Amino acid sequence: MLAGTLKSVLQRSGRSEALVYRDRSVTFSALGERARAIAGGLERHGVERGSVVAVEGDFAPDAIAAFLALVGLPGIVVPLARTMPEPKRQEFAKTARVDWIVRTGE
Repeated sequence: MLAGTLKSVLQRSGRSEALVYRDRSVTFSALGERARAIAGGLERHGVERGSVVAVEGDFAPDAIAAFLALVGLPGIVVPLARTMPEPKRQEFAKTARVDWIVRTGE
């Protein structure tokens, strides 16, 4: 249900501004396109329903798109801030029994 609602919002809002990151405007359409591309990559790599997926990044559009892509794949999403020390990220990933890690850039 949530995946359908998000898809509808992304399609309806199109060229409207979804967010601003480092003085750069990102539209709902661009965010949706990026989320679809990430979802396709996850599928090609064999990420399945019920997987535990960590998203490593900051508050950049790619990280948000990764979360949107994962909404359509019922499972567990573990956010890992890139600013978190590496040993702490590894501890979180181990504790959550992460199957996959999506590392996002800007």
